[in-house]
Amino acid sequence: MRNKFLIALPLAAALLLSCSCATNHPAPDDGKQDGGDTPAPAATEYIGKLSSPDYAAITAENEAKYAVYYFDGEAGNDANNGASAENAKQSLSEANAIAKSVTQNKPVKLLFKAGTTFYGTLTLENFEAAEETPLLVGVYGADETAEEKQYPKIVPDEDGTGVEIKAGNVRVSGFEITAQKAKRGVNMTTVKAGAMKNIVVSDCYIHDINYVWDTKALGLEENAMPETLTKTLTSTQVQQICPDSRYDYGSGGIFCSSPTDEFQGASWLENVWIENNTVERVARSGMFLDSTWSRRPGHDFGKGKYCKDEETGEEYGYYPLRNFVIRDNDLSYCGGDSIVLLSARDSYIERNTSYHASYLGRSGYYNVGIWPHSCEDLVMQYNESAYTHLDNGCGDGQGFDIDIGNSNVLFRYNYAHHNAGGGILLCSISTEELQYDKNGNFVLDEDGLPIRKEVSAHWENNKLRNNVFADNKGAVVRFQATIGSLDFDNNVVVFPGDVKNQKMFLSATNGYMAEARNWNFRNNIFYARGDADTVLDVALCETETCVFDGNVFYGFNEKFRESVLNATSYISKNAYFLDPGFAGAEAKNGLSAAAAFKVTSAELLAKGKLAPVMNEYDFEGADVRKTGYMGAFCTVKSN
Repeated sequence: MRNKFLIALPLAAALLLSCSCATNHPAPDDGKQDGGDTPAPAATEYIGKLSSPDYAAITAENEAKYAVYYFDGEAGNDANNGASAENAKQSLSEANAIAKSVTQNKPVKLLFKAGTTFYGTLTLENFEAAEETPLLVGVYGADETAEEKQYPKIVPDEDGTGVEIKAGNVRVSGFEITAQKAKRGVNMTTVKAGAMKNIVVSDCYIHDINYVWDTKALGLEENAMPETLTKTLTSTQVQQICPDSRYDYGSGGIFCSSPTDEFQGASWLENVWIENNTVERVARSGMFLDSTWSRRPGHDFGKGKYCKDEETGEEYGYYPLRNFVIRDNDLSYCGGDSIVLLSARDSYIERNTSYHASYLGRSGYYNVGIWPHSCEDLVMQYNESAYTHLDNGCGDGQGFDIDIGNSNVLFRYNYAHHNAGGGILLCSISTEELQYDKNGNFVLDEDGLPIRKEVSAHWENNKLRNNVFADNKGAVVRFQATIGSLDFDNNVVVFPGDVKNQKMFLSATNGYMAEARNWNFRNNIFYARGDADTVLDVALCETETCVFDGNVFYGFNEKFRESVLNATSYISKNAYFLDPGFAGAEAKNGLSAAAAFKVTSAELLAKGKLAPVMNEYDFEGADVRKTGYMGAFCTVKSN
């Protein structure tokens, strides 16, 4: 029996193990900045392993209750009863009609023959399946010995969608969805007030959606594909593939929204798994998952009349997504962002891969590989984001982004490499919002007019630990606006060495200067492939709120070294200028390739200190309790 959602807060205190310990370190040597040792904390809290929950398996007893219908896109006939593969039906319209007949006491399984093609939209709506017996939509007849995986293929109409999901308790798996002028691969949308729950979208291959790859029109060789090109696409080619008029967040791979109106009432999605999907060559978005009823400071779009009780912290008029699991998905050559999660709570983004995001970027648009917006209690772990583009005037271009209004995000064991805009963006803003009371009524001023107030988005308590950022161009970390309560610990940052005046940290972007509140940088390794001239730019940090304590800096020129030793805008102490042994290490593809950036010196490794809060395990899963260490790995590289 698979575990269902059992946790309300992924970062709950119950998952923190307290361990009283102290670690002795070697005395300061010539490679260390003067300033004395920082005492170890009296106790270190450890965040243990956090794995995304699974959906429940269907019991054998419930499996026996299902009525099964078969569909064959070639040999089927809608006049058949569909009760067997030999008497399969043929069309999606027949499948749509049968789906509507599903009740809690009449579970149904719809199976589509692999290797055959279906045209139009599979629309799953107006049914009421039970949680224990969800509507199952899947595959039969696949040749398991075939070299390539076989799917039933859905070809949507122009501007259409492959699979529309408009009710809960449903699992869809195993489809290929493609049409160059379609709008979306899979779309989940609410149609009534309340939560639409328990949805699984898995093992699908979604490609060439809203993405017209015509080699002749593009002036390319006949069999050319994005992965075979050696030159960047021109702005003209980008417009041919997906013009501005179609380059919107709402087009591409997998989507969700909650568009009910005020008369119907607020709605949201809950308990959703998006897993093991392959998404490539879609525009603009690989996955764009949003709750329309989650407007609040920083998330200044959508519906809802937001109010927060400042005494109790309770929020009114706010209905975010809940319990989303986005895992084990591979995305490549998306026209814009690969994965965007907006306004979600208690969710996971884990073990996903994003390659070549923003492949169709253009002037006036901003794209990142993987990023959340306005989320709380989110775990992002074991993700790889690489080769994000910054072509034709496009903005951002980072591998990752912890965007506006995020709080309690645990970002760990992630690997960003070869991204044109940098490793990660950390940003927030303020917005001018109408003020409501908890009943949804305007708060009025003395003249009886609605009050508008400039309010900062809530960006607090975000933890970046045990990550590897290697050979990214642009600023390694880019800050924007007010960023509060940030821990940046036990990370490895490698500069490529071929970018002039590359910034280590940049505290101003898009016209917003960054203000620091409680920033801590500990046990990190910063390594440059050459005599790098870089800038550690934290201009608006108040000295006592921004602390660099016990970090390694190597490969930077004397000017940079002096800036660290004589810092005035932040606290700098216990800086080591020692070689971690990364010469010759390559940032290759695959999460495990991050291990190339283990240190070679046990002496340097041991200079790391215990922090107040640490991961219980390092990047490779080694238990590190009671151990202070430098970088993302607690062991040295073997020869």
